Amino acid sequence: MWRVVGAVVLVLCGASTLPFGAWVIAKRRLPSWMKGLWKWPLGDNLTPEVANFQGWAGVLVGAGALVAVIPVLRLPDRSATSRASLAIVVLFLLVGVVAYVRSIVLSYRTRAAPSGSVATSTMRGETALAVGLVVGLAMGALLTAGVYDAFPGDASSASQTTPLPRGDGLQWTDIRIGSGTAATAGKVVKIKYTIWLDDGTRIDSNNSFTFTLGKGVVIKGLDEGLVGMRVGGVRWLTIPPDLAYGASGIRATPGPSIPPDSTLVVVVALLSVGA
Repeated sequence: MWRVVGAVVLVLCGASTLPFGAWVIAKRRLPSWMKGLWKWPLGDNLTPEVANFQGWAGVLVGAGALVAVIPVLRLPDRSATSRASLAIVVLFLLVGVVAYVRSIVLSYRTRAAPSGSVATSTMRGETALAVGLVVGLAMGALLTAGVYDAFPGDASSASQTTPLPRGDGLQWTDIRIGSGTAATAGKVVKIKYTIWLDDGTRIDSNNSFTFTLGKGVVIKGLDEGLVGMRVGGVRWLTIPPDLAYGASGIRATPGPSIPPDSTLVVVVALLSVGA
């Protein structure tokens, strides 16, 4: 419940601050109601340049508040997307604070000048550069994180140094040990996974799949192989045919089929564990 409340507060903050900053940038002036306490700690020389920095401070803080909704709603998930979102929030806030401090300094250092004394073309050029830089960094970080999240592991590069065998032939290796809640039978788990045949043929991938562990919703090898994992962990499973699709296999149209008596290689990441 508290995550929803936090997300609502962040949305309200962003929805009010971001449009205000955009308006200030567009008009190159501060609104008339910014007097007294609302104007503090600015000085008296509110040039278009000062207003421009003030506007960017509002836009960046507002955008940071909106981006912060992503990791707040995804808690306790510690995926790359959540970490990238937090990094973007910190970036926005740092640049926003720098812009705000710069506007304060200019409001005391510059002499009072009539509106329009700063070249409009220069202001627009600086604004376009700032927009391109901030949007480029944010989109690049989110795109990289999304690609990373979509592929929790790679069959050709993951290291199987100490596979742990079981009596029924199931083997697993913890590529990354998680630190969150442990997965146990009866718990609702959310995972992302990629499945290959043992010859390297990729069969399936899912970035978000939720089910109750131990209820037979998935193949037995996956049901058993997830037990003991902790949120944030990534595990490599080698599942023998008896714990996968057995002698019947699966004939898929369209898409790759699973031949009879196939051993499966599954790389799975545990995103969350619920009641």
